Amino acid sequence: MSDRRLGRGGTTPWGAVVLVALVAVGALAWFLPKTLGGDEKCAAGVVRLGGECVGVTDGAYSFDEELDEVTRRIREENERVERSGAASVSIAYVESMTHGADGRRGGERADDRDPSVVRQALEGAYLAQRAHNRLDAADPRADEGPSPKVRLLLANTGEGGAHYERVVRDLEGLARGDEHLVAVTGLGQSVDSTVATVERLRRAGIPMVGATVAADELARKDPDFFRVSQPTAQQAAIAARELAGRQREDPGYRVDIVKDVKEGDTYNKSLRDGFEKAVAARGVRLATADGYSFESGRTSTASALTYIADQVCRAKEELDAVYFAARGRALRQFVQALGQQPGCTLAVVSGSSALGLYFDSPDLRRWGAQGLRIRYTAYAHPKAGDPAALADFADRYCADFRPGARRGACAAGDGPLQSGQAIMGHDAMLALVKAVEFATGPDGGDPVDAGAVRQMLLQLGTTKEVRGLSGPIGFDAYGNPKGRPMAYVELQWRSGFRYVHKARLWP
Repeated sequence: MSDRRLGRGGTTPWGAVVLVALVAVGALAWFLPKTLGGDEKCAAGVVRLGGECVGVTDGAYSFDEELDEVTRRIREENERVERSGAASVSIAYVESMTHGADGRRGGERADDRDPSVVRQALEGAYLAQRAHNRLDAADPRADEGPSPKVRLLLANTGEGGAHYERVVRDLEGLARGDEHLVAVTGLGQSVDSTVATVERLRRAGIPMVGATVAADELARKDPDFFRVSQPTAQQAAIAARELAGRQREDPGYRVDIVKDVKEGDTYNKSLRDGFEKAVAARGVRLATADGYSFESGRTSTASALTYIADQVCRAKEELDAVYFAARGRALRQFVQALGQQPGCTLAVVSGSSALGLYFDSPDLRRWGAQGLRIRYTAYAHPKAGDPAALADFADRYCADFRPGARRGACAAGDGPLQSGQAIMGHDAMLALVKAVEFATGPDGGDPVDAGAVRQMLLQLGTTKEVRGLSGPIGFDAYGNPKGRPMAYVELQWRSGFRYVHKARLWP
């Protein structure tokens, strides 16, 4: 072996020159996309932005290990559609599916969607897709399935929806191309990025059905955006009516409000504004003129909530209930602070995001043992909605995602469906697959595009009936759910979390 090959001697080693050149080219190839606007690819349709892999996939790529199983099943169903040779359209489930840089867990999320909640919603959407497609050879109805079949795409906008613009651009391209994207569902939570996503998709003419998005600002007359989830104004009105009833029964029943004033969170703003408007309309007497305010997402949030907990538990005239106009993660901090107040037995009432109380939670037995009651207006619960439809869905859910579970476990109120997220993911997807089916016309031969799907969504609840798990699916002139109750649920901690159904309530 020569000295030149080993890089020794006084002359320039050509192997080293080549190696240095290759390294430089590789570094340049990495650097130029970063500086000139290109993206590092994670998979087909998926790029790395800000430490997260975001974009649109047919299930060939999983955005989080929590989603691996449901992503695999969605991919298999999409492949079955392709192999069937049947006409097909695509529906995209848009959601924040990663958690921090590279999807790593730890620390507070930018939004209030736990990975397990996203998984449950996708499981529900997948079961609605599969029931529509009817591609099982063992199913005697396999040849009766409506055409076109539906492919389900997964669109990750990144934590807190940070990369929604890139994803919306991809969806616009898919709607114009051979993918035949005709609608979007999911849409996560009511934050500014969700509002912006809805506006962009509205301008692109892509109809949407939100699963658990609640902000009142999203509604428009003659809508492109629909939802199976009740908006925050309805949730606040339900809570105000319950509290007004308590004050009628007991004139000494004292109520106040604790509210998050964080900018950019439309859920918090809608909830507090809706509650304040509802209590004025229903004559609910609040103990103070302004209530108690804090701002989530700050280093001092926990301390502020501790001070508020001390005030509401030690008020000169004891409070009986507080309405917590904020998200579930802040509610957890508040409940933990209340648990440090000896003898505090407040009733805390909140909105749909209260299920986040259990995300990343330590042992919460203290507040249950001392008599604190945490209740919220939930979109769905296994003990609410349509019993027959829920029983069938629970059987399918257990078969696919809880094999080996005892009979009836999935239908039970304390089973894996108790958070209601799988139910809502299913019902949002059901609305769209039914719209696809109806759009083919009486003879089943009409073409299906985005405009046809919107046309049929406008019919739901008026000329067409759809039986959802959580109740009838139909929309008013603003795209909000029509004729659907909410579940009034108590959060309990008994060797683990429980969502205990208390009542069905209407706005």
